[in-house]
Amino acid sequence: MNDEDGRPLTLRRYLGSRLLALASLVAAAVSLSAPAAYLDVRMHELRTQAEATGRAVAGIISREASLQPTLWQYDTLKLVEHVRAHEQQTGVERIELATTEGRRLGLGAGADLVQLRSADVLWGSAPLLVHGERVGAVWVAVAARDARRTALLLLAPFSLLGVVLAALIYAIPLRAAGRAELRIGALVAELDRSRAELQGRGEDLEREVRARSSELSGAYEELQRKEARLRELSSRTAVLEEDERRAIARELHDSVGQALTAIRLHLQILGETMPAEDPRRILVAQTTAMTDQTLDEIRRAVRMLRPAILHELGLAEAVERYCDDFAERSRLEVRRTIDAGRAPLSAAVEGACYRIVQETLTNVARHASARSVSVRMEPSEGHLLLEIEDDGHGFAMHEPTEGRGLTGMRERTELLGGSLQVSSTPGSGTRVRAALRLEEPGA
Repeated sequence: MNDEDGRPLTLRRYLGSRLLALASLVAAAVSLSAPAAYLDVRMHELRTQAEATGRAVAGIISREASLQPTLWQYDTLKLVEHVRAHEQQTGVERIELATTEGRRLGLGAGADLVQLRSADVLWGSAPLLVHGERVGAVWVAVAARDARRTALLLLAPFSLLGVVLAALIYAIPLRAAGRAELRIGALVAELDRSRAELQGRGEDLEREVRARSSELSGAYEELQRKEARLRELSSRTAVLEEDERRAIARELHDSVGQALTAIRLHLQILGETMPAEDPRRILVAQTTAMTDQTLDEIRRAVRMLRPAILHELGLAEAVERYCDDFAERSRLEVRRTIDAGRAPLSAAVEGACYRIVQETLTNVARHASARSVSVRMEPSEGHLLLEIEDDGHGFAMHEPTEGRGLTGMRERTELLGGSLQVSSTPGSGTRVRAALRLEEPGA
């Protein structure tokens, strides 16, 4: 806090400047209030006494004037003596008679009544009536010297009392303010020390935060690099897995398939060369049928292991063809909305998406008891969204129903940086929703 000159203003000086005016006012009020009140009350009593004496004198003169009319009509010495005698009886300073115009009657007739007024006397008046008519006034003077002297005597002790009270009013708050100022000073010093200590700790904490932030930033960058490396390895793993599937499919087709085809031809030739009544002909026919069934299973396994159509026609057309084949085999209505986007897809993403469609539709045919199924595929915000929903009986989500196929789909999707969600309600069907990250081929 500063004063008008810009200097620091202490609490004692600030409060003292405000208390000085209050103490002066209290001293003046206490010093003057009692003497002034005494003088006012005493003057009122004297004025009342003078007016009462005037009314008494006016009443006597009025009665005598009504009995002796000449007493009032002439300025006689008898009237003046009568007034002076009454003056001595009442003990007042002076009794004067005056006309309504203010002219004295009696000694010194014609003199102005104002000339008799002074600071040592107090005048009171009463109307003078003769025969019911106001002819003048009776003025009575009483001594005011004693009242003023007593008021002056009262001024000294009350002035001393006012000074004492003013000193108390001034000193007690200043003393309390001084103590408070010392306490405030100590608190301010403590606050400054705490602020300095807090500032130091804040700087230390800021340095520590910067160091931790740098470490976290480095760890986050390392984690991103490892995540990118993991996605790369996962993509390569998926590609290698697809290559391995194609190799196994090729081996089944070229070796096992050809061997079974040769066996079937030999069985056919053997059956044709046997006589019709030979009982072994039936065994040859059964073996030929088993061979045909095994060839069909091998062809189906080859299609599952190596979907050649995926590499020849692309993901969208491959899913369309698989949906048509599935609808024909399962006799289910398959509604589809297929859009793989214009951006080229990596082999890992195409393979994962195709496998999810295969596995999900297979589960629908085996377990859902559905009448229809919908397949929707579309690109969205850097991901390829795939959603397959059926109207089957569904299942409770808390039941442990996730098999190896669904677990494999989830793991494959997560390794490629995507996600797979399964939601189902008993009686309301099942929905499988996968989001695969779009990548450039070979990324």
